[in-house]
Amino acid sequence: MNNDILTVAYLKLFENEPVDLELWQIAKEILNNWNVPKLGEELAEECILQIVNHVRFPNTEITKEIVGKAEELGVELFPEIGIHDPSMDVYEWIENKRVAEKLKKGEWENQKII
Repeated sequence: MNNDILTVAYLKLFENEPVDLELWQIAKEILNNWNVPKLGEELAEECILQIVNHVRFPNTEITKEIVGKAEELGVELFPEIGIHDPSMDVYEWIENKRVAEKLKKGEWENQKII
């Protein structure tokens, strides 16, 4: 996973770097202070995909809390969800579709594929 996405989002929201926070705590702070205009739509979308698909959480309760919130917030950003329940499977499909599109266009030359 590219932790830089969440670090950049944290910096935009709080104007300082996360100190002594685990990745799941950074994700939680971002979602608790969610602000798409401040993040920008592209970064906001990437945050949701990273949180739902890649962040590891310490237990099931925290996973349900944070991923559930990210899934709900993502409905506003991803028209692909449409009438589907915003579940982890749908977000994985969205991310895979985007990666495939970028690969097809040759936009992933210097980027690490997840």
